[in-house]
Amino acid sequence: MKFLTFLPVVAFVAMSGAALAAEDPIGVAECDTFLEQYVACAEKMPEAARPTMTQVIEQMRASMRASAADATQRAAMPAQCTQARQAMAQNPQITALGCQF
Repeated sequence: MKFLTFLPVVAFVAMSGAALAAEDPIGVAECDTFLEQYVACAEKMPEAARPTMTQVIEQMRASMRASAADATQRAAMPAQCTQARQAMAQNPQITALGCQF
């Protein structure tokens, strides 16, 4: 899946500010939950970090939407989004912010 390629970038990206907005769901419950938790986590980051995080989240969301449009890729998404949530939950930089994944 393309969206998983963004995960390493997220943990180390140098970020800058803008409000994060909730978007329409992808339609895969595990991925929608992951994105909701990601947005909530990004809101805990310093104001200067938020614009870049917004961009990363939106790129991830667009990639997930494209993947969800393909039946074969969509079938794999629940496991991949669960794996992504687990990876974020174990990331020390993310847990230091008090984020819940």
